Amino acid sequence: TTIEGGASVLREGMVNRQSEVQVAYRMDDWGNEPFSIAANAILDEAEKHTGAPSEGDCLRWVKGPGSMSGSAWSDGTYYYATIVYSLTYYTTAEQEKELDAAVDALLAEIITDDMTDYAKVKAIYDYMTANISYDYDNLNDESHKLKYTAYAALINKTAVCQGYAILFYRLALECGIDARLISGDATNSLGETGGHGWNIVKLGDKYYLVDATWDTSRANVGVPYDYFLKASYDDHFADAEYKTEAFTTAYPMASKDYEVCTNHTLEVLPAVPATCSEAGLTEGKKCSTCGTITVKQETIPAKGHSEVTVAGKEAACTESGLTEGKKC
Repeated sequence: TTIEGGASVLREGMVNRQSEVQVAYRMDDWGNEPFSIAANAILDEAEKHTGAPSEGDCLRWVKGPGSMSGSAWSDGTYYYATIVYSLTYYTTAEQEKELDAAVDALLAEIITDDMTDYAKVKAIYDYMTANISYDYDNLNDESHKLKYTAYAALINKTAVCQGYAILFYRLALECGIDARLISGDATNSLGETGGHGWNIVKLGDKYYLVDATWDTSRANVGVPYDYFLKASYDDHFADAEYKTEAFTTAYPMASKDYEVCTNHTLEVLPAVPATCSEAGLTEGKKCSTCGTITVKQETIPAKGHSEVTVAGKEAACTESGLTEGKKC
């Protein structure tokens, strides 16, 4: 009965790489929300960034051409639509399972629990720039869609920029660090401008730019990184959707390049007790200088109501009484 509800059904099907997903959707007013509007709104919602590693940009950028069809009718009170999404993907369900296992193995190898978020991001970036090569062999072969995927980057060790960016997104989110894939254009050292993909990643309270694709060739010849944790690029130009007020408010960019803090000044993030109806937080710690989280706050589930009986009181000649009651 909501766009979000329909999107959750579609999203689950997409994660599982279903070629056809059916969503049954009920509307109050067909005139304000016709079939095509509802169908597209559900698809857009299904592809939104959720923070889950296999969702969001990992779905949006590995989905090939598709179509929507279906039917709609009314019972006189509500309007009902059966929306059928026919979908194609750049990877199969089997490849995604293989990728899941490879991601777990890699992170177990390069990430430890005592690392700061900065150290985790650098470990991911170092691995990618040292072990993945740009897929020049399939660059102009549009039938080879695998080059656009995290699978190609991690399993085959070669991909184009989109594959790099999706893999970075996936690995960062697996570590609990927020990131997004940014699409747009970039101008290379030869003055050639073309489509490109890179990332933003959150450290402290701000987001920074990273482009593992463009730093790969430099890393392989021992040249320091030029595109790691920057506040801005003068040769990358993001698409319009990443320049909107809504996006820049949700993902505030740093005003200067990231500086590694060598002397953390720890600030305690106080614990918040859970109540019956609201979740709480454990105590955390962060650096008041650079914003690096050294101890993450974990969510404490709401306790839920525990009902007890409050005894009643019999009325007397001169005093009122009380019925039996119940409270948390």
